[in-house]
Amino acid sequence: MGTQTLEQRCFVHNRYKELFNEDLEEAIKRECGKRTFGTALKYLSIAPDMAECEMLKDACKGVGTNERLIISILCGRTNKEMTHLKVRRAV
Repeated sequence: MGTQTLEQRCFVHNRYKELFNEDLEEAIKRECGKRTFGTALKYLSIAPDMAECEMLKDACKGVGTNERLIISILCGRTNKEMTHLKVRRAV
């Protein structure tokens, strides 16, 4: 997945359900678990904006937050980009 272009990765994610009648994220979770490799593969298999929404969700999950991750994702964003992340998260 790491050597694929953005368009190819999105195509794989969309096509996987058609070919195997299973969600790619669920297959990754089942095969790799929640370990670092599985998490990285999950983020690579979805669109970048959705990956950032998932990263923000994961950073805020549980007791405490991962401020470094949140700051690295949110700093430098325009209002338009922030609104886009909010809309994508709601979907």
